[in-house]
Amino acid sequence: MTSTRKAALIAGVCFLVTHVTSVAALVLYGPVLNHPGYIVSAGTDTRVLVGGPLLFVSATAVLFGAYQQVSLPGAVAPLPVFAWELALAFFLIVKGLRTTPPGRDEAPHRTEAAAAAA
Repeated sequence: MTSTRKAALIAGVCFLVTHVTSVAALVLYGPVLNHPGYIVSAGTDTRVLVGGPLLFVSATAVLFGAYQQVSLPGAVAPLPVFAWELALAFFLIVKGLRTTPPGRDEAPHRTEAAAAAA
């Protein structure tokens, strides 16, 4: 097998793995993706908006030659975003996603006998 064919085979396998995992992610994160106010709502998730501007400023500084992309400032700028995403991943693995807002219980279910009596 030539090196070009081997590279094409590896790229094809990675392409397929990407698509299979994206379908699984769509199923698992459906409630998050379908909730329009998840990221910028009035809840505690608004702190996600801190990392984006920091990375934007860092990328703009690299673009205008303030420092090299592979340098100490370029390596330090994405650390808050990395820490947030790592903490979010561990939190979601341990606690999972809530389907109801915190502090609010679901409505009690009525039994068929109670519904018939009413």
